[in-house]
Amino acid sequence: MDDAETVAAMAALRDLAARVRRLERLELARGLLHAYAAAVDTRSVEAVTALFHERAVLRNPRGTFTGAAQIAEAFRAAWDLDPSRKRHFVASPGLSAESDDVVAAAAHFHFVGRDPARSVIGWGEYHDRIDVSGQRPLFLSKTITVHLSTDLAAGWTSDPEPGNTESPDPA
Repeated sequence: MDDAETVAAMAALRDLAARVRRLERLELARGLLHAYAAAVDTRSVEAVTALFHERAVLRNPRGTFTGAAQIAEAFRAAWDLDPSRKRHFVASPGLSAESDDVVAAAAHFHFVGRDPARSVIGWGEYHDRIDVSGQRPLFLSKTITVHLSTDLAAGWTSDPEPGNTESPDPA
């Protein structure tokens, strides 16, 4: 192998290593989406807030919350208002590297749930920015848009008014 071939081979190897690092970071972000769904299902404020950067921003139908304390309070308040036990499912995550350290994620979510008086169902979207630079991935921001949240008695066959949701659950 001559010098030009060696240089080309080294460049190809560096390019491959960079692509593998980017894919690893995307997979870390994808795992965080699923960890969030599992943590929300436990209704543990500590488990959920542990997934957010200390200066993260959460946006949901109830408002904008900045920092760990406000995010924790947002989940406490939502769960106090809606005692139903839910199971969340993350679907069709689209991931892109904003930089070496930040991944943008967009995904659909669905949930089903129950409490003693009713069964619930709903869906919407997550739009996230995820820090993948540390020991574990953390949300820098999470925007939750609920498209529908209803109980099975009311159903979901008619189109709700845009932005009109019935549940205070932050999903």
